[in-house]
Amino acid sequence: MSSAGMDRETGRLIHNFDHVAQSIGDVLTTGIGQRAVREWYGFPGLAMLGENMNHDNLVKFFQIVAIALSMRQKNGLPVEPRFRVIKIVPLEALRSGEFACRLEGEYLPRGHLGDFTPAGKRRVVLSGSGSRFTAVEEAESIG
Repeated sequence: MSSAGMDRETGRLIHNFDHVAQSIGDVLTTGIGQRAVREWYGFPGLAMLGENMNHDNLVKFFQIVAIALSMRQKNGLPVEPRFRVIKIVPLEALRSGEFACRLEGEYLPRGHLGDFTPAGKRRVVLSGSGSRFTAVEEAESIG
């Protein structure tokens, strides 16, 4: 069983890893406590907005990204159970506050059903400025 959802921009149906990438972006643009029933859903890194973009803060930010995507909910599943972060690679960090990084990890297509069998590695490019992030699958998957 694949996962499906609605594209937030077009309203069209999206499937599989496209839905996972959109979900990652959603998690990382939602503040902790913004969802009434899902109190553990969201990204505590939004509290870092306005801090200096230096090496220490970038490392802390990337750690919080990994934690936010793997944090367990009351049902025992990670916030995003279909993607397991393995590595975060910084791509760009500008003085203007814009940044980009690549999330490398395993795609777990049935993770939302509790089956964590990987179906290959995937890359998601996370880019943003301020509290607005976009997450899109990198064109080429990794072996």
